[in-house]
Amino acid sequence: MQLIQPHLLITDDDRDFRQSLGVALSRRGYTTTLAADGLEALDVIKHGNVHLALLDVHMPRLDGLQALESVRDSFPHMPCILMSAEMDDAIVSRARELNTTDFLAKPFSLSVLAETIRRLIDSYYRS
Repeated sequence: MQLIQPHLLITDDDRDFRQSLGVALSRRGYTTTLAADGLEALDVIKHGNVHLALLDVHMPRLDGLQALESVRDSFPHMPCILMSAEMDDAIVSRARELNTTDFLAKPFSLSVLAETIRRLIDSYYRS
């Protein structure tokens, strides 16, 4: 499947962080939708055509791991990247059980994020 402009979901409770990522990734040719927590993310995924989801682990209402669990129920093959400043063994273990696609420890560089997204989009949609 050839994607013209992949649609990314950026989910983080830090408004400035998610907006900055949204602007930076839009400039790199992606369509972006922003969500403040896992509940908003699930609504976007349910009603949108999301190709890849970025999920912060620690968020109010519904955290990234809980959101990932729900995503996997309906969209088992959607690439999902978990982000966290506190990526401990318990989080990594649970994320692996849920077949997360990749992990990024905050802080990370935009170039690392962009390369990770490009690699996953290529692997899942352009192969």
